[in-house]
Amino acid sequence: MNALTSGLRLRIDGSSQSDDVLFEERLSPTFLDLRPDDELSAASDIVMSGRAYRASEWVMIEGRVTVSMRLPCAVCNEMCEFTIDLMPWKQSIPASSVKDGMVDISEALREAILIEVPFFKKCGGQTCHNANEISQYLTTDVPAEDGEDRNQPFLSLL
Repeated sequence: MNALTSGLRLRIDGSSQSDDVLFEERLSPTFLDLRPDDELSAASDIVMSGRAYRASEWVMIEGRVTVSMRLPCAVCNEMCEFTIDLMPWKQSIPASSVKDGMVDISEALREAILIEVPFFKKCGGQTCHNANEISQYLTTDVPAEDGEDRNQPFLSLL
């Protein structure tokens, strides 16, 4: 049963606490509202499924959300793809926010996905695929010459 309508509004019919509302949806990557010039981008549709139910003064949402994302490798800067799998995805929304039997879950879903994006990602998982090629450009500790202190590069400006 598809209980989602446009704008990710979930239909919660009735006030019964025992009725589960099942949902399953595929959302376009544009749902995440990422700017085209951002380094982060969605590589696939957002797939979500689960159930919602009323519990006292709350609407409880439980389910699974998966999406493939792209982010530049922290070492070589090539785009690498990774999967965000929110299982279980749980959200509680005050029942007072239900208007005309509908509750909007779009912002909660967007936040849940974006908070799982890592700050840094390597194209090979734990190591960069291009680490050997890049290593020649990385500096190593070079002994100081002429008593120069390499840890204080602005010392000469004093």
